[in-house]
This record gives sequence, structure tokens and C-alpha cells, in this order.
Amino acid sequence: MQITKFLKLKRSLIIKQSLALIFFLSLFLFFISWQLPVVKAQSWWKTAQQGGLDKIGEAYGEGTQPTDLKMVVARIIEVFLGFLGIIFVILILFAGYRWMTAAGNEEKVSQAKEQLLTGVIGLAIIIAAYGIANFVLRRLIYATTGVEPN
Repeated sequence: MQITKFLKLKRSLIIKQSLALIFFLSLFLFFISWQLPVVKAQSWWKTAQQGGLDKIGEAYGEGTQPTDLKMVVARIIEVFLGFLGIIFVILILFAGYRWMTAAGNEEKVSQAKEQLLTGVIGLAIIIAAYGIANFVLRRLIYATTGVEPN
């Protein structure tokens, strides 16, 4: 009798955790989708028909100055650290969810607290690394090109 009750509780916990994971993944994808460029097929087609191919080329990066390798490396580091920051925020949210669904079980609460502390420390490290990398790369770019980066 207790085995079936345990299996039901375990199954419901797995379902709750799966639903939470799906929710956070969909929330993550929703916010990421705001960063993607919107393709406007009719606007570029009308511009091309009116002889404005130069405007289309400029919109897609043609005719602009080539990007320096230092700027590319800086951007890659920035995106990588941003991605790690998002992962740690999701871990913190998941730890909070685990704490809220522990239902008074001290072992689960302590695991959730440990995961929450680890996530906060990791996020602090990522924020510090982002700040240090941003400062160093800006100074490096300024020192080598003489141009203050935006």
C-alpha cells in the first residue's frame, strides 16, 4: 500500500518538475525571441523594385567597415557570459521552486538551500567576470586603436 502511495508521490513530483522545466524553457525562449531580428520580406522587396539595392546592402552589413578581431572576441565573451548568467538565473529559480515544493521535508529544503546558495555564488562570479572582461577589453581596444568603444 505504501509503495503505490510512494510511486504516486514520486510520479507527481516528476510531473511537477517537468512542467516547471518546460515553463522556464518556454519563458527563456520567449525572451530570447525578442533578440532575433524580424524579417520584413515585403519591405526589402519594395526597396529592391524601386532601385534601392544599396539600402538593402547597408541593412545587411555591406559597405560598412570590417569588424576588428578584438571587437569580435569581445562580443563572443560578452555573449558567452550572458548565456552563463541566464543559466545561473534559471538554476536559482529552479532551486526556489524546489524549496517551495519541498512540503516541509528537511532534506529537500536543505538541498534546495544548497542549490540556491551555489546558484547565487555562481551568478556573482559571472557578473564579476563580465565586469572585469568588459573593463579589460575596453581598455585594450582603447590602447590599441585610440578609439573609445561604445
